[in-house]
Order: sequence, then structure tokens, then C-alpha cells
Amino acid sequence: MRILTHVIMAYVVLFSYSVTASEADLSHSLTPATSTSHFIVNLTRGDISIVGYDGNSINITANFPEQKSDRASSWESMFNVRQNNRFIELSTKKDEVFYSLVVQVPHQTQLTLRALDAKQLSIAGLESNVEISAKTGKLRVSDIKGSVVATVSNGRIVANLTHFKRENIYSFTLGQGDIDVNMSKFADVLLEIINHQGQLSSDFEISPLQGVAPGSVSENTYFSTSGVINKGISKLMLNSFYGDINLNKIEE
Repeated sequence: MRILTHVIMAYVVLFSYSVTASEADLSHSLTPATSTSHFIVNLTRGDISIVGYDGNSINITANFPEQKSDRASSWESMFNVRQNNRFIELSTKKDEVFYSLVVQVPHQTQLTLRALDAKQLSIAGLESNVEISAKTGKLRVSDIKGSVVATVSNGRIVANLTHFKRENIYSFTLGQGDIDVNMSKFADVLLEIINHQGQLSSDFEISPLQGVAPGSVSENTYFSTSGVINKGISKLMLNSFYGDINLNKIEE
């Protein structure tokens, strides 16, 4: 578990640094009504890293690497914010601008992320439920204690799963691209997989199993399979239309 945690944190640090290496074009803080408020993000074009932290405010750092003339732009000209006692909704305003965002949120924040033309999407360190929908982009989720429901039309999904509770549901759907799920050998999941065209590989023994033998590679045809890894506590649902699904075992 220690090695896996280090890998996750290293990725978060690297990705955060990549969008904040230069002086930020804009920085802004929002104050949610409670630490468990719902935070909704609507991103038209760009990258975003959302990380949970021990604080009460939502801190946003924004860069515009392709639009140097926008360095003097105001917060109000680049973002729209709606807020009440239940949620905060942050939306980017300019469709032609590439946004690079690093966002700190309280650990217990419930998150909804909607992205259109994205490259890198990173979510880490949250204790509540997460919902993600993206048209394009590489999505990485790490160290989420609540349920995760994610749908990406074109890109890749990398899920580092470390928390397994009976009420948790992890659901990842990808239209075109590969899904990689990284778990320790102690992962406890009830598995459901649908792959319309691609390959399935697993480092785990899956029992009982219907369809594809554990650890084997399937033919590039439609298949569905289900089974249990260890105690089968959390539900893991993977749905890929054109791409491979890989269940990777991470050594502690």
C-alpha cells in the first residue's frame, strides 16, 4: 500500500506542477456553505487537476498557455460561478481558450466534473462520491473513498483503487481507448465487464467466472464477464466499446 500511495502522490505532484510552473494567470478562492457541499465543474477546453486537502475553501489556480494575451483577463471574464447553500458550480466562459486548472477542494466535497475538449483530467484524495463525464481526454482517478462513476467518449481511463467498502460502486465507461485499473492484491471487488471490441487481461484470479478465463487475453469480439476478486466487497463495472481492459496488480 505504501508504494501505491507514493506512485499516486508522485503523479498528482507532477501533473500539478506542469500547469503551475509559471506564474499563475489567475488565482481565486471560493467558500462553500459546508465542507460536504457539491462542487460542479464545467470545462470546455483544457486540463484540470482536482485534489482534496485539509481546508475549507476551494482554491483555483488558472493558466492559459495558448492565450498569452489573456494574462491580464479578469476572473469574471474567464469564469462563471453559481452558488447556493447546496452547491458551487464553476464554468469556463471562453470556448476558444485552453484552460489549465489546478483546484484544491475540501476532502469531503462531492464532485461532478463535465469536460468537452480535454487532454488531462486528474482527480485525487476525495472522500465523497465523484461523477465525471468527458468527450475527450485521459482521465486518472486516485485515492477516492467514495463511489466513482466516469464516462469518457474518446481517450483513456486509469483508475488507482485503494478503498473498498460495501456501499462503493466504481463504474468506468469508455467509448474508444483503454481502461487500466490498478489495485493491490488485497482488492475486494465484485466484477462486471462488458467489452464490445478489444482485449481483456487480468493479473487477478477471478472466481467464479463466466466468459473469459482469468489472466487470459480474449479475442477482439464482444464479450461480457463477471466474477469476484477476493471478498467481492465493492462493485467494479467496466464497459469498453473499442479498446482493451487491463486489471493490474500493484505490489505493496
